[in-house]
Amino acid sequence: MTLAGGGISLLPTYSTMYSDQLRLLDVVSPTMVANLWIISGDEDLRDLPLRMAYDAIVKAFASFEW
Repeated sequence: MTLAGGGISLLPTYSTMYSDQLRLLDVVSPTMVANLWIISGDEDLRDLPLRMAYDAIVKAFASFEW
């Protein structure tokens, strides 16, 4: 991440979750497309730390308009 100096970085739009100092610029850019999948078995999701990590990842990607 670019947190110091004068620069522009290509970061995912959810990067602003990690620092209030990051700013999303309205810059014309080409459309980028990616199919994102998250898969886990039912048994795996019964493990609380794994379930918490799984839910956090889903929330991070679902909170922003792609």
